[in-house]
Amino acid sequence: MNNDPENKWTVKAARLAAQNGKLREWVIDFLEGPVGHNLEFVADVRKNPSWVFDDPIMFPLKDMFPITGRPEDNRYFKDKDWDKRVASIAQAIVDGWSPPPLIVTNYYGNPNSVVDGNHRWAAMIKNGQTEYWAIFFRQI
Repeated sequence: MNNDPENKWTVKAARLAAQNGKLREWVIDFLEGPVGHNLEFVADVRKNPSWVFDDPIMFPLKDMFPITGRPEDNRYFKDKDWDKRVASIAQAIVDGWSPPPLIVTNYYGNPNSVVDGNHRWAAMIKNGQTEYWAIFFRQI
């Protein structure tokens, strides 16, 4: 994997990791790092070696189910700073930032649940995008 922080968490890097049979490691590194910073989910990944991460694919954003949102959104996880974070990410995308792939699963009961990248998902929708790269994971 590329150690350059500007390129390490890109779709291209995830696809390269998948080609090299290292996607699970890439996901763990991403989730533990400052960009992903999803320590609860990475702990679950480490506890479940039977979870398999599929190569990134383009997937319709409208067919994904966010599990994080504003307190009033009735989501599994609540974020009081939701609007501010989404706006910041939306602007970063407009300014040229390419977000890491979203991490999605059917494992938690809802089809296509966004397990990592809920803010990125909302920012892309806000910007009018209709699809984006997703890494699906499943239990074998």
